[in-house]
Amino acid sequence: MIYGLSGKLDHYFRAKALNKPIPKPALRLTQWWKDILKHAEDHNFDGWTDVGMFLLDVSRQDQWAFEKTAKKLQKNVRANWQKKGHDNFLIGATGPAQRQKAISAYAFKDHISREERDKNLQQIFGRVSKETGCKEILVIGIDADERSYPCQFMAFSLGVEKEKPLGK
Repeated sequence: MIYGLSGKLDHYFRAKALNKPIPKPALRLTQWWKDILKHAEDHNFDGWTDVGMFLLDVSRQDQWAFEKTAKKLQKNVRANWQKKGHDNFLIGATGPAQRQKAISAYAFKDHISREERDKNLQQIFGRVSKETGCKEILVIGIDADERSYPCQFMAFSLGVEKEKPLGK
């Protein structure tokens, strides 16, 4: 289902039917958002299309706000990783109340083990679900030292008991 583009699509198809040159309508995405979508597509992991649909449902304004906050989080973790209890994830919600989804960024230093990272990820899923009431949750894992752009991994949950790490 395409939502929010019907007027643009009608105009496009009418013009095409009349053989008038017209650019294809497209969602407006930030570069970072495009890069995250490309990362999911390139890695072709189970659920990558669900992740893509999730990301495409986020407004451009919310994309900018999330990216800005994620970059601040990344800097905070880089500077404060050795301090116990430092902030290392953020929570955002998108969509109307009846079908709201949660998106989170989790920033970490690459010295932590995969087991520790996955344990933190489980806790993030639980906390995001509890704080937002959302069952659809996407966590974007960001290397605090910026060694992997746009992200290190993505994890998607259709229900807290079913979360599965995706990607690398």
